[in-house]
Order: sequence, then C-alpha cells, then structure tokens
Amino acid sequence: METIGLISNNLFIDNDESVSIYLNHSLNNGYDLNQLFIDSEIEESEIIKKGNFNTLVNDFSFRNKRLLIFNSRDIAENLPILIENYIKLYDRRIQIELINSETKDLLSDGLLRLGYLKPKTEKEIKIAETIKSKSIKGSFLGRAPFGYFKSHSGGFVTDPDKAELINVIFNLYSGNYGESSRIGLRKISKLVRDNYLFRDLKWTPQTIKKILTNRFYTGVYKRDLVIISNNHDPIITNEKFDFVQNLFRNSKVNFSKIKPDKNNRDRILFKCGYCNNKLNKSIHHRKWKNVNGEEFNKIYTYLNCNNTQCRKVINMRLEVDKSYIDSQKKNNENNSEFANYNTLVNAFRNNIKLVIRGKLKVSNLKYDIDRLREYEKHFKISNPKDEYNKVVKVKNNFNKILTTV
Repeated sequence: METIGLISNNLFIDNDESVSIYLNHSLNNGYDLNQLFIDSEIEESEIIKKGNFNTLVNDFSFRNKRLLIFNSRDIAENLPILIENYIKLYDRRIQIELINSETKDLLSDGLLRLGYLKPKTEKEIKIAETIKSKSIKGSFLGRAPFGYFKSHSGGFVTDPDKAELINVIFNLYSGNYGESSRIGLRKISKLVRDNYLFRDLKWTPQTIKKILTNRFYTGVYKRDLVIISNNHDPIITNEKFDFVQNLFRNSKVNFSKIKPDKNNRDRILFKCGYCNNKLNKSIHHRKWKNVNGEEFNKIYTYLNCNNTQCRKVINMRLEVDKSYIDSQKKNNENNSEFANYNTLVNAFRNNIKLVIRGKLKVSNLKYDIDRLREYEKHFKISNPKDEYNKVVKVKNNFNKILTTV
C-alpha cells in the first residue's frame, strides 16, 4: 500500500525533528514513504512536497492509500471539522495511522484533543490522556461504586458487607429471581434505610434503580470507549443481572411524571441593584377565606440580598405583571431550542463513540453535523456553552430588565 505523510504547519515549526520522526516511523514499520506533504514554506524534493490536507483531498488519485499524521490536530481544529475530514478519508478508502497517539485511532484521538468548536488546552489534553491510560487498564478512577473500594494496586476490591446488601436488593426486586413476590423500588429503599447503617448513599428509589442497572457489579468495567470484562470480582452473576434488566424492560407500568409548567420568572436570575450580588428568592403559599367563606390561594415571591454588608433589598415582594411574562415567551422558546442544541452536541459526541465501536455508520455523523450547523446559523452560536439566561436587577421596588448574558 502506498504511504503518504502529512505534517501540519504548527508541528513543522514547533518540532525541528518532525521530518525525521515520520521517516523513522516508516522505517520501523516497514513502510515505503512515497511522499511527505508539509504545510509550510519548504524546498521541495522528489519525496517532500508543499501541501496540506486540502491538497490531498482535491487530488483525485488520493485513494486506497495509507496516510500518516502526527495526531488529529494535523487535519482539524475541532470535532465537526475532524468528522467532515474523516468522512472524506473514509469515502476514499484511506487508512489513517497516527504517529503520536496512545489510542491509535483518529476519532478516539479527536475526542481527547479537540473540543466541539475549538481545540482543547494542553492541560485538558494531559488530563484526558491520563484518564484514558488508566481506563484502558481498568484502574480506579474517581469514586468506586457502592460495594467496592480501592486496592493498593489501584484496582477494585469487594466490600463483603456492602456486597451482601447488593445481593439483598437484587433478590428483593426480582422476587428471588421469580421464586417469590417482588418488592418495588420505594419499599426497598425504605427497608434499606430502616435496617442498614450504610450512609454512603441517599437511599432513594432512584438509588436502588442505579444499583440494579449497573453492570459493574457483574465484573464489567465500562468507561467511555473502554469495556473490560472480568476486570474485578463480580457481586452479581450475568444471569441474575440480565433477569433484572428484563424486568425493567418488560414492566407494563409507566410512572410518567407530568412536570407542571413553571412560571417564566422562575428562569430569571435576580441581582441586587445596589451591590450586584445575587438575590435569594423564597416562595410562600398563602390561603385564606373572605367574609363569604370563599377560599383563596396565592403564591408570593420574596427577594432578599444575601450580602450582609448591603441588605438594602429585604423581604421585597416580587411583582411581575402579565405584560412582562408575555414579553419573555419568545426568549423562553429560545431557551428550549438552545437546550435542544446542547442535547445534539452531546448526542454527536456519543455517536462518534458508537462509530468507533462499529455500532453506527459513519454517514450518520454527517447528518448530525448538518443539524448542528443549522442551529449554529440560527442562534449565531460561537460557543456551545453560551447561555440564554435573563438577569433582572432589583432596586427598591423597580425591576430593570437587562440584556441577554
């Protein structure tokens, strides 16, 4: 297979040995380096040519070849551009090989080095690489799941007492795996609170469900793109775990919670008009009867400055009239749309991981990018962390609506 190297301008400037690195890599792996493209002002030779990624892509003969790059930053400055270039390489049946990457995979390296709209900092990359190297080994990262603790070697050791409780939870929810009556999540959480002294977790129904759906208890380590079976001693067998998962899937009862519509003012951040500090908001419910015995119910919102050296706004009752609420409806629609955009960004990253695992087609990523571009054009987004919050400054009894921040 014909091998072509590509050196970015930044790498060529920062590293005087960049050409030697490519030549040595080719020699060590038995590659015959046919051409080396450098994105900088150079003196061309039979092998060394001036050019960048677009030079290669626009060349019709650039097909069914091996492309050597240093890392993902050589062909992209952010994730969307990387995916667009990856699709071009994929369509041309180009085999991509990274010289300076532990992952040895272009998309995995891109997730480590590139942000959504801009590259990650060197500090962020170093942290990500450290986490990646530990996760590949199935090592302890962060906080161990309930039932395990960290060993001296950085692995996971079972806590016998907590492991016994986990088995009890699985037995109760499954009805001893079909041999007796099942007990629901709420009752199990109450039983744990009443009969066990473990206070590592807040024993709510949601806590119980997280334990029942955590495959870590079968000995499987999973973090991002890394999945390792038999990484540590299991507490629950695969058969028992799958039995419980089928109960969740086949459950016919859907306790869907209908969230009441929040008043638009609940989405507003209030600041003191004197010291610019955040105002604490408290809500009070009042019920009363008039002389005719009719019952009334009203909700009052009070604001207080939390700066002890200011305290000029004390127990001020917030009055927001209908005209103000109506004027915010359009902005709240933008809030909802922007939340959808953030959801798409997260889904885009997750889909990249699915492509790496071979569970999703590369063409799906192009569809994701097109949808994201539409949102960015509509909102003129330059950073996915942009927020559409409204700030209201409160001074005496006057509310001044400020611009979007």
